[in-house]
Amino acid sequence: MEIGISDTVFLMVVSSAGVTLNALVAASLLTMPQTGHSRAAASFVIHACLLDSVKCVYCIPFALSSLQHLEPSVCDALSRFVQYR
Repeated sequence: MEIGISDTVFLMVVSSAGVTLNALVAASLLTMPQTGHSRAAASFVIHACLLDSVKCVYCIPFALSSLQHLEPSVCDALSRFVQYR
């Protein structure tokens, strides 16, 4: 299955925007004064931002490899953690 250049660019833009906006949300929550329940809610949202940023960063090597029409080099390293039987 061939991935087009527009799909690759879209993946890069969405991944970059996701990392940037998640960092912005986490930074704004860390700088706001919080008390009681708002601290717990902010911690939950910051954790969600961190997890979403990891997902966004995970997409970048695959987008770069499809631009160069190569297999993702990081794919071998990631597949060693999962054993298929």
